[in-house]
Formats: sequence, structure tokens, C-alpha cells
Amino acid sequence: MHGVAGAALVRRLEADERTQGLVLLDRRAPALPLRKTVFAGIDLTATLADVALAETLARERVDVVIHAAFHDRPRRDLEVAHELEVLGTRALFRAVAENVRREGTVQNVVVLGTTMAYGALPDNPQYVDEDAPLRGGSGYPFVADKVAVEAEVATLRARTGLPVAMLRLADAG
Repeated sequence: MHGVAGAALVRRLEADERTQGLVLLDRRAPALPLRKTVFAGIDLTATLADVALAETLARERVDVVIHAAFHDRPRRDLEVAHELEVLGTRALFRAVAENVRREGTVQNVVVLGTTMAYGALPDNPQYVDEDAPLRGGSGYPFVADKVAVEAEVATLRARTGLPVAMLRLADAG
């Protein structure tokens, strides 16, 4: 939630009168006031995070998971960044798969990604199609982690059959 996109999403969902039953999973409580959102303190990089996540998904009867726990800019500590982005995603998706297997409350997953996963390559077409190969990240760990998350998304789809929407945001940077 401490990323720009995640914070903006929570503010918008909080303001939307049609939204109900929000559960925010993050390692720290947000600075913004929450009117209709339940906060659960969970660190995606913690040992057994998947167990805590699965318990929360079941207890709160979560039906849509929006995964936005990603860095919005490169970090100096590549290992810490990789733990959050790739291993944290894997922990969340294990919890989602467990929920699908046991409770079945989770029906949809949305993941915030980036168009950088396609790679800024001279042979890309002017308009990149959704089915274009993800060629970003070669030699650039920040983008390589984003591509690895996309592989985790494909694994979750195959493992659970859940619809997973990948929202690839473009950096106007």
C-alpha cells in the first residue's frame, strides 16, 4: 500500500459508495484514514506469510484479490526487492490457491504489473499486443522481477483456473 498505485487504489475504493468489505493486507498500517477497510498486518516476505494470508482470506471471505505490493522504482538492495516482488507474490498465490482448494471464496485476482515487462526494444512494434512476448529485464533486475511476477501469474492461472487480470501500467515517469 505504500506504493503510489496501491495507495491511489485504496483511496479510490474507499471513496466509491459501491465498494464494501475491503481488506487491506500490508506490513504497516496506512497513513490515510480507513472508513470501510479492515487492515491486516502481514509481511509478504515473512516466514509462513502464505499461512497468515490464507487464514485472512478465509476469515474475511475475500472474493477478489488485488495484488499491488510492488516497488514503483528500483531499489538498491536487489535481494530485498526480489523477496517482496517475486517471493512475496509466490506466497500470496500459494494462499490464494489454498483458498480455492478449501474455501473457494476467492473468485478473481488482479495484479498490477508494468508495460516495462515487454522490454523497450528497437524491434518492438509501435503498438504492442497483449500477447506479445515479455522480453524486458535482461540485465535489469527491477524489470526482471516484474517479468518473474508475470510467470507466477501464469502458474496461478494454470494451478487454480481462476481468472487473473494483469494490469500493465505505463510509467509516465
